[in-house]
Amino acid sequence: MVQRLLEATFSDVDEMCAAVRSWNLDFRPLYAPVECSGVGRIIQQSCGPLEVGYARFLVSVEQGGTPPTGALTFVVPEEGMRRLWWRGHDVDAGTVLVFPVGGELRSYSGPDFEVFTVSVGEECVAKLRECLAISPPVARLCPETFRPPRQVLAMLRWRLRRLTGAAGCGHDLEAKQLIEELVLAWLRASASASERRQPMRARDRAIKKCLERIEQADWTELTPGVLCEVGRVGERTLQYAFRERYGLTPAAFLKMRRLAEVRRRLLQPSSSDAKVGDVAASLGFWHVGQFAADYRRAYGETPSQTLGRSSGA
Repeated sequence: MVQRLLEATFSDVDEMCAAVRSWNLDFRPLYAPVECSGVGRIIQQSCGPLEVGYARFLVSVEQGGTPPTGALTFVVPEEGMRRLWWRGHDVDAGTVLVFPVGGELRSYSGPDFEVFTVSVGEECVAKLRECLAISPPVARLCPETFRPPRQVLAMLRWRLRRLTGAAGCGHDLEAKQLIEELVLAWLRASASASERRQPMRARDRAIKKCLERIEQADWTELTPGVLCEVGRVGERTLQYAFRERYGLTPAAFLKMRRLAEVRRRLLQPSSSDAKVGDVAASLGFWHVGQFAADYRRAYGETPSQTLGRSSGA
């Protein structure tokens, strides 16, 4: 039986993270186009043993958190999805993503990011594998990303659109067919000795190297110049790469990530005695007036109002 759990459009990232079921999300907006009137839309529903979802984010987002616990979660991109940095992989719309059980969400998505999610328990996967007479894959060969044949990917998208569409026109049989097709494609990819890698442009290689570097602990000290060295490209190429992927220059991307970290720290329950100026300075914001203006432009409230919310004031 298909049961709709959530269907909503959101204008605030924090509100969206709080409303989503099963997932523990920690999203931080990086950039919103001028004409953008909201942050995104979420649909979640249960379909027998599956939890199926649809997500579309209109803004560039740093994604963190965890998927549903005790389940394998597949992410099927919609057509036209931009290249995505996800858990260290640089992927495109032809790639299905697989969260291992207990895996974390670490990603940077550009504006108009649109995907489907499918979460299924390990027991269900084991039973399906037994029914299909497929030997258990060696754990180290289970890919976190794989590229199903185009016709298979097209069928997966069609079923997911039906299951999450208006009036939930999908049904239990269709959910069963979906998971069989999805798991079978994944296990076949696991059985392959290696997958053929898609060639990457210089811009995409540079972005991947830069984001890997940003994920390291001392990212607050990074500058666009350092990112050029990390990506082994010139300033202009790096500018084009970041604008194309996220709508931001490298400098603006780093600033928004630092602003997002300020916000995260101000919202922590233990921050009630913190001073906004001290938190901002610890992340390299020395000009108080400019910091406050940038923060309000990004989040629609002052840093003091954010701090007040964390203390229940």
